[in-house]
Amino acid sequence: MSRRDLSALDRDIAQPLGRILQEAFAHGIDCELIFGGLLAGGTEQGLYEISTTQNYVLGTRRVTPDGRSYRYSKSAGACYTGQLAGITQDKAIAAVSAAAIAEGASEITFATQTFAADALKGGFIVIFGNPDSAPNNANCPLRGILSNDVCDASTLTITMDAALELDIETAQYCEVYYNPWGALSTAGGSNAMSFAGVANAYVSAASKYFWCQTWGPCWIAPQVASFASGAHRDCYCRHDGSIQDLGNSDVYDTNKQRIGFIIQANLTAGPLVMLQISP
Repeated sequence: MSRRDLSALDRDIAQPLGRILQEAFAHGIDCELIFGGLLAGGTEQGLYEISTTQNYVLGTRRVTPDGRSYRYSKSAGACYTGQLAGITQDKAIAAVSAAAIAEGASEITFATQTFAADALKGGFIVIFGNPDSAPNNANCPLRGILSNDVCDASTLTITMDAALELDIETAQYCEVYYNPWGALSTAGGSNAMSFAGVANAYVSAASKYFWCQTWGPCWIAPQVASFASGAHRDCYCRHDGSIQDLGNSDVYDTNKQRIGFIIQANLTAGPLVMLQISP
């Protein structure tokens, strides 16, 4: 058996994850990769399968060998395979914390807030202000949310994904955001809506679980006048999850969320869109 250069091993370990995946696929690993795994009691859910039972943590990432990426999502209404699904939820909490938090703590409490157990799991919390007398915005910790308890009459406790590296003063202003993959819908869009991706199979109603494509080649309904010349490449969302070019002049061109670019030269070939929302 030949010896391996340890310095080469160190270099391999330090490679970015994307490079490691690229090399793995190039050497014959042709399976899909799922980052997160099944929930306890969950069953494997196919890429084109719709389920009424949650099988993975919302936001779980799935990558196919050809480079397409998906996120495990829950519907808040119908989601179409030919139009982008929007994020329907606003922030969950905008309030001051109920008590001071010592450096090293990973829990934060809020008064008069009521949520079901783990309703905020997979979301995010930002602690604003000037908690340690640094310049404004110098210390605004952002943390993922691992869990939350069921509220009693007075207190909600959120468990964060990492401890705080500083003391937080009493009554510090915070914003808490839902898991962005927890309430997607194509219906009822507006210019103010952000779009998460494209459902991989037709979702007929709310409270269904599915894989939402966020990266790679896909088809999205175009406004033909926008791309007919073949000169415009970038794709931007309209209010209904269809796409147009940036220069279109109708009343629905104000969203301005770029979601990718057209792959082919013109509409006669599809068009296929290189979706570029979340790799």
